[in-house]
Amino acid sequence: MEASNQTQKEMAEIFGDIARSFSRLAQLMGADTGEVPSLIKSKGKSSKASKADKDKQDKSAKNKKQKKSKADKDPNAPKKPLTAFMLYTNKRRSEVMKANPGMKITEISTIIGKEWKELTEEEKNIWKEKHNDAKLIYELNAFNYKKSKTDAANNEVSAKHKKDEHGAAQESTMKTLAGKKRKKYSDDGSSIDSSSDEEPQKNKRHKAKKSEQLQEGQEGQEDRASAIIVQ
Repeated sequence: MEASNQTQKEMAEIFGDIARSFSRLAQLMGADTGEVPSLIKSKGKSSKASKADKDKQDKSAKNKKQKKSKADKDPNAPKKPLTAFMLYTNKRRSEVMKANPGMKITEISTIIGKEWKELTEEEKNIWKEKHNDAKLIYELNAFNYKKSKTDAANNEVSAKHKKDEHGAAQESTMKTLAGKKRKKYSDDGSSIDSSSDEEPQKNKRHKAKKSEQLQEGQEGQEDRASAIIVQ
């Protein structure tokens, strides 16, 4: 009987711990107040912040790409022709501004746009033909521009190639001359150091010349001695 009571007491304590754990969990999850749990709130805020940062980074990268594209644009490249409507707008803008001093640009654009819509097809065709003429000129200029860029690139590559070949030939010549200066080759093909061979040759020539001078001196003395004896 006592063992049974002890077991029940232990089970009660266990279930009590479990109940307290569930109560604590319910408080964390906001079950009692109906509010969003703090952990979920912070996660939601973090997700929103992360998305905002990503959007900011994408926008920054897009702006950098646009700036780079503008910076890389060649100012010498031919400009695309204006459309028929823009040609008409450029013609009418100054006239409308003169007739309506002080009018805003947006209002002037509205008037010109309305006029364009009211033009007949024949009237519009006049401006369309002007656009087509400008387009032909642009296409011709664009072709010549691309060709000049290609030719310039090819010339640069060719010049670099020639420079490399000239440099290689010059280097080869210098090595050959340096090799000839450093070495002499004997009849059997063996190499002899010119610096070690030149000095003994000089010494031999000097000794031979000195020997000739001594011999001439001795001969002169003998001739003088013979002349004295004859006398």
